[in-house]
Amino acid sequence: MSTTTETPALRTRPRPDRLTTAAGWSLLAICALHTLAFSLPPYWGDWLAGPLRESAATLDEAAQFWGLPGGFVLPGVLLALLLIHLRRQGG
Repeated sequence: MSTTTETPALRTRPRPDRLTTAAGWSLLAICALHTLAFSLPPYWGDWLAGPLRESAATLDEAAQFWGLPGGFVLPGVLLALLLIHLRRQGG
């Protein structure tokens, strides 16, 4: 009569729910750092007042706009919050 005791296999990969949470928080951090890095352009007043809609923007103004409010920050934050929310609900 032989008795064998099986030891449970060690988990070598992280669980998917932890990866989802880590992805959400990482994306949120990337968006926050991106905003902090570019948060001091002198064009915020022009962007909010609206004259850039009527006149041609300089290359520097356009690059700053598409790097900040027109870029990936807002969709990235929304995606990060969605990932974190879905993980908390068990999705």
